[in-house]
Order: sequence, then C-alpha cells, then structure tokens
Amino acid sequence: MSEKCKRALAAALSAALAAALLTGCGNKKAAETQAPVSAPSETQSVSPSPSASAAPQTTKAEIEAKLEADRANLLDVTWAPDNSAVVYLRSGGSGATICLWRVGKLNEQTVRKVEGTLDGLVWSPDAACFLIVSGHTGSADSTSSIIDVKTLKQLGGDVASAGVSAPVWSPDGKYLALSVDTKTDDGKTTASLAVYALASQSSVTVATQEGAQGSFIVEYWKGETVGYTTLTASGERAEQTVNIGE
Repeated sequence: MSEKCKRALAAALSAALAAALLTGCGNKKAAETQAPVSAPSETQSVSPSPSASAAPQTTKAEIEAKLEADRANLLDVTWAPDNSAVVYLRSGGSGATICLWRVGKLNEQTVRKVEGTLDGLVWSPDAACFLIVSGHTGSADSTSSIIDVKTLKQLGGDVASAGVSAPVWSPDGKYLALSVDTKTDDGKTTASLAVYALASQSSVTVATQEGAQGSFIVEYWKGETVGYTTLTASGERAEQTVNIGE
C-alpha cells in the first residue's frame, strides 16, 4: 500500500473513532440528566367512612318533662330505685292502663289494662320487678301482681293480702312480707304476717294473733327484721318485729 493510501486510511479511522467517542459521551450525559421516575406508592389514601349516627335516646329529665306535660291523664307515677324506668297509671278513652317508660327509650310501653281499683305500684329494691296492687284499701282483701321488668310479664299468680297495707319487699327483692287475715267459723279473725317467696311462689306464716282487733300493718323490712303494727284490745297500736332469719 502506498504511503498516500496509508495516510488516508489512518485519517478515516481517526475520524470514525472520534465520532464514536462523541456519541457515547452524549448518550451518557443524557442518561445522567434524565429525571428519575418514582416508583408507584404502595400506600393508598382511604377516605374514612361516615360514622353511623347514634340512635336518639330519652333522658330521665326529658321523660319527667313529658309526663309533667301530660299529668292530667296520669296517676301513681313511680320511679324505680335506680331511676332506670318509671311506671304509672294512664287514663284515657279506652280505659286505664299501666305503662312503663325506660330511660333511653323514645316511647312508653303498655303493661296491662287495669280492672277495678288500683291501690299502688311498688318497685322491688333491685328494680327487677314491681307490684301492681289492686282491690280496696281498708279491711277488704287486695291482690298484688308481680311484674318482671325485662319481659313485662306477670310472675306466677296473684298474691292475696289484707288491704290495710301493701306488701313490703325484702332488701334483696326475692321475698314479700304480707298481712293476711283468716276468718274462722265463729266470725273471729286471725291476723297473720306471711312471707312470700318469688322463686317458689309460696308463702310461710311467721307471726299470728288470734282474735285480732284488726289486720297487721306491715311497716318495713330491714336486714332480716320485719316491722309491723298490731292493734290491742283497747284499740291502741303496738309496734312489733319478727326476725325472718330465725
């Protein structure tokens, strides 16, 4: 190869190498200056679901206000010992009914219609039951219906007692102290103090007085002691007690 050709070939190779080097540097610079692409985030923003609105509830004060506004139609409004509910007699065109209104509920519930005379509504100390005492206050007998607050159903049959005083609950709400009169064939009266057990639906006599001048008046039940009042032959009152635990 002539010297002239060698020089021409060398010049061509040199130019090609220079062009290749320039191209490579340009691509590298472009790659370095290209904006990085961020990876998709794994965390997604979740919109909180709207909270369910709480059911409206009625407070004791609101119930009292509504009963006060309707007091012309109500009798014997009696609150439970723990203020969880109230019972009362509602009169109206369809007759008288016993109603119960629980704190937290929007409306009252009907327990039963009333036939005859209502003597009172008496709550148990634990607010689990209440008595519907009906009959005639005085010497005639009365009956008490025991109502379960959860179901509003009567527990057992009616409990008979002397109308001179309503039954008195035991502190644990499991028993009732009753005044009971028994007539003999010769017209005399035996006054008795009896204890009725809700569980067995039966009663036991704990004190008696033959030829009594009147019925025993049950006053209270504290601890294991029941207090009651009797009438002496001269017509005076005598306070008595009996220990139920004996």
